[in-house]
Amino acid sequence: MNLKQQLTSLSFQPVVKAVSIEGLPTVYVRRLSWGELSQVQQLDDPRQQVCLVLCDESGQRLFSESEAAVFDGYPPEILKSILDEATSFNSLDQQVRQAKNDSGTVPSKCS
Repeated sequence: MNLKQQLTSLSFQPVVKAVSIEGLPTVYVRRLSWGELSQVQQLDDPRQQVCLVLCDESGQRLFSESEAAVFDGYPPEILKSILDEATSFNSLDQQVRQAKNDSGTVPSKCS
Protein backbone atom coordinates (compact mmCIF):
# COMPACT_ATOMS: atom_id res chain seq x y z
CA MET A 1 0.00 0.00 0.00
CA ASN A 2 1.50 3.35 -1.00
CA LEU A 3 1.48 6.44 1.20
CA LYS A 4 -1.53 8.01 -0.52
CA GLN A 5 -3.58 4.87 0.04
CA GLN A 6 -2.45 4.72 3.65
CA LEU A 7 -3.44 8.34 4.26
CA THR A 8 -6.84 8.02 2.57
CA SER A 9 -7.69 4.82 4.43
CA LEU A 10 -7.09 6.27 7.91
CA SER A 11 -9.95 6.63 10.34
CA PHE A 12 -9.77 8.48 13.61
CA GLN A 13 -11.36 7.69 16.94
CA PRO A 14 -13.76 10.36 18.22
CA VAL A 15 -12.43 12.67 20.90
CA VAL A 16 -15.13 13.68 23.37
CA LYS A 17 -15.43 16.18 26.20
CA ALA A 18 -18.00 16.02 29.01
CA VAL A 19 -19.68 19.38 29.55
CA SER A 20 -21.67 20.62 32.55
CA ILE A 21 -24.30 23.20 31.68
CA GLU A 22 -26.81 24.44 34.21
CA GLY A 23 -30.26 23.02 33.51
CA LEU A 24 -29.00 20.00 31.55
CA PRO A 25 -27.67 16.60 32.47
CA THR A 26 -23.99 16.13 31.59
CA VAL A 27 -23.70 16.42 27.83
CA TYR A 28 -20.84 15.62 25.49
CA VAL A 29 -19.33 17.56 22.63
CA ARG A 30 -17.02 16.02 20.09
CA ARG A 31 -13.92 17.12 18.25
CA LEU A 32 -14.92 17.85 14.67
CA SER A 33 -13.12 16.98 11.48
CA TRP A 34 -11.92 19.79 9.23
CA GLY A 35 -14.91 19.20 6.93
CA GLU A 36 -17.35 19.30 9.85
CA LEU A 37 -15.81 22.55 11.14
CA SER A 38 -16.45 24.07 7.72
CA GLN A 39 -20.01 22.76 7.76
CA VAL A 40 -20.70 24.25 11.21
CA GLN A 41 -19.40 27.63 10.05
CA GLN A 42 -21.76 27.60 7.06
CA LEU A 43 -24.87 26.86 9.13
CA ASP A 44 -26.86 29.91 10.22
CA ASP A 45 -29.07 28.00 12.64
CA PRO A 46 -27.54 27.45 16.12
CA ARG A 47 -29.89 24.50 16.63
CA GLN A 48 -28.31 22.74 13.63
CA GLN A 49 -24.84 23.61 14.88
CA VAL A 50 -25.68 22.01 18.23
CA CYS A 51 -26.82 18.89 16.37
CA LEU A 52 -23.37 18.63 14.79
CA VAL A 53 -21.44 18.84 18.04
CA LEU A 54 -23.58 16.97 20.61
CA CYS A 55 -22.70 13.32 20.98
CA ASP A 56 -22.84 10.40 23.37
CA GLU A 57 -19.91 9.25 25.52
CA SER A 58 -18.41 7.33 22.59
CA GLY A 59 -18.53 10.27 20.17
CA GLN A 60 -21.57 9.23 18.15
CA ARG A 61 -23.80 12.12 17.13
CA LEU A 62 -27.14 12.25 18.92
CA PHE A 63 -29.05 14.31 16.35
CA SER A 64 -28.95 15.01 12.64
CA GLU A 65 -29.39 18.57 11.41
CA SER A 66 -32.93 17.66 10.31
CA GLU A 67 -33.78 17.06 13.99
CA ALA A 68 -32.86 20.62 15.02
CA ALA A 69 -36.47 21.40 15.98
CA VAL A 70 -35.93 19.33 19.15
CA PHE A 71 -34.16 22.45 20.50
CA ASP A 72 -37.00 24.88 19.73
CA GLY A 73 -38.02 25.11 23.38
CA TYR A 74 -34.49 25.58 24.73
CA PRO A 75 -33.43 28.99 26.03
CA PRO A 76 -30.87 30.61 23.71
CA GLU A 77 -28.28 30.79 26.50
CA ILE A 78 -28.23 26.98 26.79
CA LEU A 79 -27.59 26.54 23.07
CA LYS A 80 -24.93 29.25 23.27
CA SER A 81 -23.26 27.48 26.20
CA ILE A 82 -23.10 24.20 24.26
CA LEU A 83 -21.68 25.97 21.22
CA ASP A 84 -19.17 27.92 23.33
CA GLU A 85 -17.89 24.68 24.87
CA ALA A 86 -17.68 22.99 21.47
CA THR A 87 -15.91 26.01 19.96
CA SER A 88 -13.34 26.05 22.74
CA PHE A 89 -12.83 22.28 22.45
CA ASN A 90 -12.38 22.48 18.67
CA SER A 91 -10.16 25.57 18.68
CA LEU A 92 -6.77 24.99 17.09
CA ASP A 93 -5.36 27.91 19.06
CA GLN A 94 -6.56 26.33 22.29
CA GLN A 95 -5.02 22.97 21.33
CA VAL A 96 -1.67 24.57 20.50
CA ARG A 97 -1.65 26.46 23.81
CA GLN A 98 -2.49 23.25 25.68
CA ALA A 99 0.24 21.30 23.89
CA LYS A 100 2.77 24.01 24.77
CA ASN A 101 1.63 23.95 28.40
CA ASP A 102 1.80 20.16 28.53
CA SER A 103 5.30 20.05 27.06
CA GLY A 104 6.60 22.79 29.32
CA THR A 105 8.15 24.64 26.40
CA VAL A 106 7.65 28.24 25.57
CA PRO A 107 7.92 29.32 21.95
CA SER A 108 10.93 31.47 21.28
CA LYS A 109 10.69 34.73 19.41
CA CYS A 110 12.63 35.14 16.20
CA SER A 111 14.63 38.34 15.95
